[in-house]
This record gives sequence, C-alpha cells and structure tokens, in this order.
Amino acid sequence: MSSFSTNVKSGYSVWMGALARLDFISGDDKYLTFVAPQDVTVHRTPIEKADDIFVRQAGSLLKPSLVKGNADSDTVIETLEQF
Repeated sequence: MSSFSTNVKSGYSVWMGALARLDFISGDDKYLTFVAPQDVTVHRTPIEKADDIFVRQAGSLLKPSLVKGNADSDTVIETLEQF
C-alpha cells in the first residue's frame, strides 16, 4: 500500500486508476490523502476534462482499469453526485 496526498480545488476530479472518480463540485479547497496499492495511479484533472481523460487514458495513465484498451463514455455506469 502507498499513500498519495493532494490539494483538491472546487471544479476538479480525482481518478483512482480507471476504477473510481471523485468529483469535488463546490466548497473550500480540501487536502486529501488516498491510500491504495502501489499499482493504482491517482490523477487529478478539471471536471470538464475527466470524461475525456478516462476515454483516452484508461489502462495507460489510469491504472488499473476494468476495461481492456481504450474505454468509451458508455463504460462509465454511475457517478456519485454528492456524499
């Protein structure tokens, strides 16, 4: 296991591999720490680019992936609106 800490601003997404996406829609900046196996990448990107990053980078920049090769937007089944 390894940890990755980052400052997340409103309007940004954080991908944990191509497995999970956290959208920070509004509020004060947050300092988050993610704990995951070493082969899981953590990637922060603006929300507007998050879907495109998934489609283009699932399995390469975003590791691991539940899909083989490049994904398409239909692969994203459900997102959590707020928690």
